Amino acid sequence: MTLPIPYARQGTIDSPRSPVRTYLRGLAASSRRVQLVRLRAAVAALTDRQTRDVEPAEVLSIAWGELTPEQARLIRDATARTYDLAHANGILAAVRGVLDAADALTPPLAKRLRTVKGERVPRGRHLTAAEKRKLFRACAKDPGPAGIRDAALLGLGLTCGLRVSEVAGLNVADYDPSTGELTIRRGKGNKDRRLWVSNGAQDALADWLAVCGMSRNGPLFTRLRKGGTVMPGRLSPSGLQAIIEHRAAQAKVERFTMHDLRRTVVGDLLDEGEDIVTVAAIAGHASPTTTARYDRRPEERKREAQSRLTVPYKKRG
Repeated sequence: MTLPIPYARQGTIDSPRSPVRTYLRGLAASSRRVQLVRLRAAVAALTDRQTRDVEPAEVLSIAWGELTPEQARLIRDATARTYDLAHANGILAAVRGVLDAADALTPPLAKRLRTVKGERVPRGRHLTAAEKRKLFRACAKDPGPAGIRDAALLGLGLTCGLRVSEVAGLNVADYDPSTGELTIRRGKGNKDRRLWVSNGAQDALADWLAVCGMSRNGPLFTRLRKGGTVMPGRLSPSGLQAIIEHRAAQAKVERFTMHDLRRTVVGDLLDEGEDIVTVAAIAGHASPTTTARYDRRPEERKREAQSRLTVPYKKRG
């Protein structure tokens, strides 16, 4: 079912006061593209199309503040049917953000876009201590600058638990080697936060800065030529993921993502007895509830607990 969609008046699409533009301006640059795709998915739900068939200009052309309660329910129901919980709720959060930015009195309508409830088997995993050792041994076997850079990247991921977009956005100036202080600028929710790099991660980062040049301006993690020459270009999120996949294959470690390093940091800190509020602050989560969902240790603990249960059956033969 589709319903007639209200479109904005002529000349308002490019207006800086557009609710879509207002909403996107309040986000970190790394989040804007993701949220625009989510808004395209919402429009696709309204018009019974695929996301790829919705142009960004159409997202801007809709008079979001004039959507009806029926259209709000249509967005929620269609996304709940089409996507997994996390993706569906991400789309609904993006639409709520635009509705709140609209000129009309939209909060009652935004409230109709309630979070989709439910629970699914969690994605991702927690890296073990043995896997970490294998990864750093693989980096150590590479005598060139790439081995040092990749060890620094892994060390940062396994101590600070950064989002891949945050790692890609780091500059040399964001790190103080004398104290280990690392400043994350304009992270998710357009928030800055401070973290501290220590022990082996700090040593790996010091070695990388000795290679790439601490005094230079520009990105912290850069591309390298085949001969090992440091290039000025910033590594993209996909480039960072490609690096860790390469090292995982070398180390004969099951594939993992940068986000799995975040999950590992959360689990390791909770194992060390840190309170969940502190862990949430380190991860850059607005709510400890989000942090709890990152913890993959309970799956291993369930496996260990169930292994202690016995069934009185003897294998035949």
